[in-house]
Amino acid sequence: MKFLKVLFLLCLPILASAEYFHITHFDVNIRLDASGYVEVTEVIDVEFTQPRRGIFRTIPMRYRLPDNAKTFGNNSKDLTAKFYDINAEGRTIKVTKSSNQIKIRIGDADIYVEGAQRYTIRYKMKPGVLFYEDYDEFYWNLTGNEWPVRIDSVSYQIELPEAQLLFPSKDFYVYTGATGESFQNATIQLEDNQRILKGNTTKGLSPREGITVAVKLTKGMMHEPSEVEQLWNKYGLLGVPAMLGLLIWGLWRRFGKDKAIVKMVRFYPPEGIHPSEAGKLIDDRVDNRDLTALIPKWANEGIISIENIEKDSFWGSKSEFVFNRLQDLPNDAPSYERTMYNGLFSTGDRTEIKDLKNKFYKTLNTAKQELGAKVKTLDWYEPSSYNAQIGMGCLSAVAFVTGVILMAAFENFLAGGLTFLVAFVMGGVTTVMLRKTNKGHQLYEELYGFKMFMEKAEKDKIERLLKDDPTYFEDTLPFALAFGMVKQWGKKFDGLMTQPPHWYHGHYHANNGFSGGDFADQLDGGFQQMQSAFSSAPNSSGGASGGGGFSGGGMGGGGGGSW
Repeated sequence: MKFLKVLFLLCLPILASAEYFHITHFDVNIRLDASGYVEVTEVIDVEFTQPRRGIFRTIPMRYRLPDNAKTFGNNSKDLTAKFYDINAEGRTIKVTKSSNQIKIRIGDADIYVEGAQRYTIRYKMKPGVLFYEDYDEFYWNLTGNEWPVRIDSVSYQIELPEAQLLFPSKDFYVYTGATGESFQNATIQLEDNQRILKGNTTKGLSPREGITVAVKLTKGMMHEPSEVEQLWNKYGLLGVPAMLGLLIWGLWRRFGKDKAIVKMVRFYPPEGIHPSEAGKLIDDRVDNRDLTALIPKWANEGIISIENIEKDSFWGSKSEFVFNRLQDLPNDAPSYERTMYNGLFSTGDRTEIKDLKNKFYKTLNTAKQELGAKVKTLDWYEPSSYNAQIGMGCLSAVAFVTGVILMAAFENFLAGGLTFLVAFVMGGVTTVMLRKTNKGHQLYEELYGFKMFMEKAEKDKIERLLKDDPTYFEDTLPFALAFGMVKQWGKKFDGLMTQPPHWYHGHYHANNGFSGGDFADQLDGGFQQMQSAFSSAPNSSGGASGGGGFSGGGMGGGGGGSW
C-alpha cells in the first residue's frame, strides 16, 4: 500500500497534465499574398476521450530573425507579427494576446463536447516572408511543435503568387520531428504551373513534434517595401505623439504662457496676501503644503500652539507634533481655512498627528477644492485659461487612450510609449495652463521677488530685518512652508535667533545652545509628518528563429490543448 501511495503521488503531475484528446488529422491551407500577408486555414480533427469544452490554439507573435534576413520595415533581429480576421467557423472563440503569443480559445464555457470534433480556424498574419539579398523565403511551421498530444496525420497546401520559384527543382523543403530535428517523414510536390505546393506526412507526429516547410521565392515575387515604406512602417505612427506634442506647445503659447517678469528681490511678501493663496499663485497649483502653511500662520496669530513631544517606540525615541486650540478663527476666515481648522480639532482641543492618519485626507481634499475656488474669485487668472486648462486635461486623457490603442491594436510600443509620455506631459502642463491677468502678474512678480530673497538672502541683511522686526522669522515661516523652503530659510537664521518662536513648546534637540538651523531641521521634519498624516488614506481592498532547415523553425508554429 505504501508503494502504491508513493507511485500515485509520483504520477500526479503526469495525470494533472494529461490531455483527454488526440488529433486525428491536421490540414493546413495557406495562401501567400503578393503584398506580404499570409492567409491561413487550419482544419483540426480531434477525438475526445472525455467530455471537454473545446480546444485552444497558441501561435507565437515574436520571432527571432536570421542574421542576414530582414522584413517589412523591421531591420532589427526581433520580428513582431500582426494577426487579422481571426475566426473559428461557427464556434465561439476568445482571443487573448501576450507580448509573445496569441491564444485562440474555441468552445463555449457552458457546453461540453465529446467524441470526434472538427475545428476550422482562419486568420491572416503579416509579415509572412523573409527578404534576403538574392531571394525571398517563406518559412513556416505548419502545425507547431507544442501540442502535448499525438497527431495521426497532416496534409497541407500552399498557394504561391503567380510567379516562378527560384529553382523549382530543389528550392522547397519539408522537415518533421521535434524542434531542431530534420527528419523528412512527409512529402512535398509542386503542382498547377508551379503555384501550388502540396504534401502530407508519411508518419504520425508524437507529442511536441511538428512539420515545417521552407520555400525559396524569386526576388520580386513578393512586394518588398521601399526605404520610404520601411521608414513609414517603422516610424509613421510616431507622428501621433509628435502631433500631440505640437498641440501642447501651441495651446500653451496661446492660453498658458505668461508675460516675462522683472526679477527684483523683495524682503517681504506682498501685503495682505494669504500664505496658502501665495503657494497656489507661485506654482499655479494647489499643493498639500499650501494648506499645511496654515499651521504656523495660526500659531503666529495665537490661535493654536504647537508642542513637540518625545515618544518611545520599538525603534527608540521619536518626536511628534501636538496641536492645542487656544481660540477660534476670526469670522472672516475663508472657507478652506475654516474647513482645515474644524477638521484638525474635530475631536477636541488637543490633537496629535497620529490621530489624523487615514482620517484627515477627506478634509484636506475638500479644503484644496475650496482654496482653488477662492483663488478663482480673486481675478488673478484670465477666465479663458481655465477653459484651456480643462481642455488640456481632456486631451491628456485622449492621449492616454490613444497610447493604449497604439500598443494594443497596432502593437507599436514605441509610438504608444511616447504617446503615454505626451499624456503625462499634458497632465503636467495642465497645472500651468493658467495665464495671469495684469493684477495676477504684478502680484506674482512681487511674490517671486520675495522667494528669490529667501533663496539668496545674506545673513547681515536678515540680521538687520530682525532688528527692525523681531517676529520676522515667525511672520515669513508660513510662506517658506508654502514654497517648500522651511529648512533652507531656517538655516539663514542660524546664530541670529536665541530661542524658538513663542508658540513652540516641548522637546528640542539642542547642542551648545539654540540653533536656528537645527530648529529649522526639526520644524521641517515635523511639517513633513503633518503633510504625510494629512494626506494619508486607508488602503482599498478589494519564436522562432528564421533560416532553417529543421522542424519547429520559421513563423507560424505554437501548439494548443483542450479546456
